[in-house]
Amino acid sequence: MISQPELIDLFEYKEGNLYRRRSIAGWPSGHKAGCLHRSGYVQVRLGNVCYQLHRLIFLYHKGYLPTYVDHMDGDISNNRIENLRECTVAQNNRNARVKKTNKLGVKGIRQLTSGTYEARIWKDGKRINLGYFPTLAEAKEAYEINAREIFGEFARIA
Repeated sequence: MISQPELIDLFEYKEGNLYRRRSIAGWPSGHKAGCLHRSGYVQVRLGNVCYQLHRLIFLYHKGYLPTYVDHMDGDISNNRIENLRECTVAQNNRNARVKKTNKLGVKGIRQLTSGTYEARIWKDGKRINLGYFPTLAEAKEAYEINAREIFGEFARIA
């Protein structure tokens, strides 16, 4: 694994990107490091190891590499150090965006066949039922209040 001093020796950080300080493996100095992977993350190959750019930027600034690094705004292309924070897998999941397969486009809500809406939230592997509501807006409000209370700064509403 690469160390912070090695990383600082190889790259310069500017606005969420790393730029090569000198020519390396055919890439000229000043060249932006990394390429877009199909996962949506920018990856940087150093020797025989591929690193996600946001993890290298965290190491570059903080001097250590945690198990998980979270993009606070949920935008995986925003690798500015101000947008990155250490987290647990649970915190990272709490800050996840609404899944594309979510029919309502709202986290924690499902529509029942009766036409009412059930709000629920998961904490420590357990589902907490927040109640049944006649409108989507009321169910969403219940989820938002509880998510902010339970998850704090890692609560992502939409």
